[in-house]
Amino acid sequence: MSAQRFSDKVVVFERGKLVLVFNFHPNQSYENYMIGTHWASSHMVLYDTDEARFGGYSRIDHELLYESHNEPAMNRKHSLRLYLPSRVGIALIPLEFAEEYKKYISIPNPNLFDELYIAPKDKQEAKPIEI
Repeated sequence: MSAQRFSDKVVVFERGKLVLVFNFHPNQSYENYMIGTHWASSHMVLYDTDEARFGGYSRIDHELLYESHNEPAMNRKHSLRLYLPSRVGIALIPLEFAEEYKKYISIPNPNLFDELYIAPKDKQEAKPIEI
């Protein structure tokens, strides 16, 4: 378990190569919520419970990569900043492992691996990156 923030009602933990984040708060969403990660690479969303196919509102963009920072958080060497809607669970995968999980990734754009984007720290817009 990476963290349990009872006041925020957020739980973060790793399972294998996945980072799982759950916001159990009934009405509080969080912008730029910092979580810890072991991996220095950017992360992408594998699944989230807010997807329309699960009856959600599709508030999480699956075409964005969330940049990892060398800022420690939750007893991890690196951190990410996420948008966490209320009552949502998110499964993230570090980019270095994403290719092996490609068949499981739920994204509207099947060419994501050819057109990678990164989530800027302070803006909603995405910018292209070169790998």
